[in-house]
Amino acid sequence: MSSTSLPSDSVVLPLRHPAWWLGIGALMLLSVAALLLLPLRGPDFGAAYSDKLAHTLVFCILMTWFSGILQPRYRSAIFASLLLFGTSMEWLQSLVYWRSAEVLDLVFNAIGLLIGWALARAGMAGWAQHLESGLFGKRPT
Repeated sequence: MSSTSLPSDSVVLPLRHPAWWLGIGALMLLSVAALLLLPLRGPDFGAAYSDKLAHTLVFCILMTWFSGILQPRYRSAIFASLLLFGTSMEWLQSLVYWRSAEVLDLVFNAIGLLIGWALARAGMAGWAQHLESGLFGKRPT
């Protein structure tokens, strides 16, 4: 076993570069937290629900990302953890005056997670293994 691979009974799928995939996922979570908590204003697209669409898209991407690098048996834990992450972000937004917490954001976070779950079930799970085998050849066992 190389220094960058993890045991086959690991939470992470057998990947050539698991630390990189997990690190990128951590950076994604930090970026989302920063975007949700810092006093930033994004572009106003004029659509009434553009913010809700953004919540759905972000949480769908997060669910798909982690479903692509973690074992399928942990999908419920991924879902619950990301839902808790979204809930925590809303709670923290309620503590700062430049942001506002909305229950509807949590609903759209959950919708995004469910879409990501459906994508994982439809074949997107393990996408990192497929990408690595296409780029680097046979994946580690």
